[in-house]
Amino acid sequence: AIRRCHMHEHRGFEDLYSSSPRFRILRQHGYNVSA
Repeated sequence: AIRRCHMHEHRGFEDLYSSSPRFRILRQHGYNVSA
């Protein structure tokens, strides 16, 4: 459950910074690390 919450929170941030192309790269990196 904790992991799920963390993932959800991260997802929210991603959506927020999804508009920025630079953040998009960080998003991919985060996914790799999170995975």
